Amino acid sequence: MIYVIKFLYGFVLPPGLFVTGTLLLGLFAYRRDKVLARCFLFLSFLLYLFFIPFTGHFLIHTLEKQYTPPKEVSGDVIIMLGGGATFDTPDIDGKGHLYGSAANRLLTAARLHNQTGLPIVISGGTVYPDNGSEADIAKRQLVSLGIEQDAIFVETKSRNTEENAKYTKELLKKEHFQKPILVTSAYHMPRAVNHFHNVSLTVEPYPTDYSSNQNTEVYPNQFSPAMITSTYKALKEYLGMLAS
Repeated sequence: MIYVIKFLYGFVLPPGLFVTGTLLLGLFAYRRDKVLARCFLFLSFLLYLFFIPFTGHFLIHTLEKQYTPPKEVSGDVIIMLGGGATFDTPDIDGKGHLYGSAANRLLTAARLHNQTGLPIVISGGTVYPDNGSEADIAKRQLVSLGIEQDAIFVETKSRNTEENAKYTKELLKKEHFQKPILVTSAYHMPRAVNHFHNVSLTVEPYPTDYSSNQNTEVYPNQFSPAMITSTYKALKEYLGMLAS
């Protein structure tokens, strides 16, 4: 019963409510204007495809499977890309938190540092007025985890992936690093690699922050129109790759 309720919630709460609404408009309009009704029904079907988790998981998986973490890393520096941060939320030793994806990237970068002893470059500035400086917050949290400040370098000017690549390359050149290991979310890795390639910088991809399983299970609630986040993220990555 609990799964039936969860399935139905998808049709009465946003964003699935828009699927239900356009479907009802199409049914009500069918007797008066069949062309208008078909437009509403087609829109309802299109929204349904965008909103179901199955679509989002499928699109995300096509991105995440393009790179896998190497069994052994070979490089002289770890690059961690930011992924958003708050600036005034209370933390253990200060203010500001990394968003979920960025926090997963930080954990992976910290664990790689512990395994290899390699320094970490954090790339990410302040994107919007209500955002924190991603690199500065990440550095504070890494230091809190026991990593020496001298092993952490920050790049705080970038506001998107293209600028991540541009400004990180400048920092690497200044510090004489030549074989970077790139840490970012698995779905974001293909676009990130493209941008680093565009600035003539070869990186060793180390994807993390996976959101889809390697072997996807299909079950009824994947077809309830209750989620657009994964679809949005995947389409943003594909559009970004086209633009790069």
